[in-house]
Amino acid sequence: MRVRLLLAVVLTSCATARASHPFQGDGFSVTFPAEPAARRAHEGPLARAQIAWANHDDCRIEAAVFDFPRALDEGERARLLAKVERGLGARSDAHRVARRRLRDGVLDLTIALDDDRAGIWRIFYLGGTRMVQLSVVGPRDAIAAHSRELFASFSSD
Repeated sequence: MRVRLLLAVVLTSCATARASHPFQGDGFSVTFPAEPAARRAHEGPLARAQIAWANHDDCRIEAAVFDFPRALDEGERARLLAKVERGLGARSDAHRVARRRLRDGVLDLTIALDDDRAGIWRIFYLGGTRMVQLSVVGPRDAIAAHSRELFASFSSD
């Protein structure tokens, strides 16, 4: 009887433990719930991007870091954020965009999507030369927990 009870506790603990898959980029780190894939790309004529993502619980969980060759001034950063927000809100499956400004210019976007899906994006600048976009897109009931974990795990060097 004691062995069965102990075995049940161990199996329950293993089933509820979340996998942790750290990713180390150039100057940042973030943790995913599944093994991440990564690529580097150029975004437009100036930005260099590092993008890491994982698919888990029917969600796409992503960290995208954009580096610019020179510091963007406050007006350029504001215009770029507005352009990103318009682009995300213009998705063909987007219905409603909720926007929230957090401390230090951090922008949180929640976008309602088709088929009871949604996306949460957190977008912010680290200095004048780096923009970070953290996002989770998937079923509405799964994205809140994944976004909290992703946002909390991000750190920059």
